[in-house]
Amino acid sequence: MPTFEIAGFDVVPVAAGVVALLAVAWLVRALKKEKQPDFVVPMRCPDCGWRGQRSKYNRACPSCARPSLKPAG
Repeated sequence: MPTFEIAGFDVVPVAAGVVALLAVAWLVRALKKEKQPDFVVPMRCPDCGWRGQRSKYNRACPSCARPSLKPAG
């Protein structure tokens, strides 16, 4: 079987190792669950109807700027 060498290294095992490392890195990133901070909660604005996630300490609506956000639930 022919071997391909670059600078004294066999290319096939080196390439397989690089692919394996990239696959493991991708798998770790894919399986890592992103944790949402405890202070970020779903909110809604009763004035303009905006819905989204905001800090429970920030009660100003990003759409209408009124301080009337309520927890959505």
